[in-house]
Amino acid sequence: MYLQNPPVPPTPPLSVATVSTGYVFATNDTLKLAVKVWCDKDARARAEREYGHISTWNTSQVTSMQALFRDKTDFNDDISTWIVSNVTNMDYMFYDAPVPSISP
Repeated sequence: MYLQNPPVPPTPPLSVATVSTGYVFATNDTLKLAVKVWCDKDARARAEREYGHISTWNTSQVTSMQALFRDKTDFNDDISTWIVSNVTNMDYMFYDAPVPSISP
């Protein structure tokens, strides 16, 4: 059927190849609790043991991030790989918190 080798499938876009592969958050409340623990300097090690580094968290099943980082004034971690395609509410997500770093 092919004159030579079969065609090579296209390489997926970079955003697909670098998606979060860590702890899967099945509920909004679980993510909210994890962020609260992560942002507590005294409890961060516990959060990392339980959920992994925040940059690897899989948020693909989360539908609300409302006020998720509200008043978390020390937060500045990279969450650029978080999957937010199912999120329908980001109201006040970074209210009174710095906007986090986003890697190019």
